[in-house]
Amino acid sequence: MQKIALFTIILLTFFTGSLLAETTGNEALRSDTSASVKQAQKDAHKFKLSKADLKIFRQNRKNATSDFFKPTTATTANAALLQDSTYVKAFRDEAYHKALGQHTTAHYILVDGFIVVDVAVAIFVLFHYAIHS
Repeated sequence: MQKIALFTIILLTFFTGSLLAETTGNEALRSDTSASVKQAQKDAHKFKLSKADLKIFRQNRKNATSDFFKPTTATTANAALLQDSTYVKAFRDEAYHKALGQHTTAHYILVDGFIVVDVAVAIFVLFHYAIHS
């Protein structure tokens, strides 16, 4: 019984860890120090796909050039930067990488549920060992 409980805890821990969002880094873009790229990163930091757009984006995650990531006057602090190709490319790249890490509410509920179950099983096993030892 103890081996099964310990194996279950380990398995749940690894499974829960695999559900957490992976971070995607774009080091080449971040190493650029130009002002337009920095402004694009700042503007794209607030970027978020709507639920409908996120659903469509998930069908083809490799499409970084989609119009979903196009900067608009609503997402840009300075509308004159919309004519700067460096700014537009940097904004698209940052927005794309931000969208890759964007998850639905159901995802977070599922991950939190696994964490709660994992903790509950660990507490149960610890109390079981304490009582029967």
